[in-house]
Amino acid sequence: MPSVQRFLLGGVIAVVLVALVFLLWVLLSPDPALALPGKWAPIPLVCTSSGCVTSWDLVRQSQLEYAFSAATNSEVPDTAAIATTLVRQHLVHNAQVRSPITRADGERYRQEILNLTDEATIKQTTGLTAEEYDEQVIVPFLEQENLRQARRAESPEDLFSQLAQERVVIVLHLRWGWDKEAIASK
Repeated sequence: MPSVQRFLLGGVIAVVLVALVFLLWVLLSPDPALALPGKWAPIPLVCTSSGCVTSWDLVRQSQLEYAFSAATNSEVPDTAAIATTLVRQHLVHNAQVRSPITRADGERYRQEILNLTDEATIKQTTGLTAEEYDEQVIVPFLEQENLRQARRAESPEDLFSQLAQERVVIVLHLRWGWDKEAIASK
């Protein structure tokens, strides 16, 4: 029996060490969206008191940014800029809002205001279905604008500054040197 316990203990230690190596691999990589362990598991990159932005979130947002840049022939933002967008969306999404934005609101906005109804064009331009586009692009924008108006913030940067001051923001990725002002000003 003692040899089985030693074997199990050794196995647990090996698993913990491998997990730590994978965690450090992602947290030290220049682009966590490209680090393989970050694609396999949702490794937290930036955390607030209301949750974390993970490597999976960064991979999804990076794919969206690449598709949009290719469709518009524009430059792809760097990883830190993409992550800043995710942190801002996270702060906005988790803020207290009197009238929350729903997917149906996003769909109506896309169809009636933006006049984007052709699913094939949306898919070709963004790489997303219309539903994914509503959820990942339109709803975060509407949430941000709704919150900005509710808080009477003069600009999105003013809103992000307010939100960053209200929450603890912990940057786990070791190559990103953000502070609360950087989240508001980028």
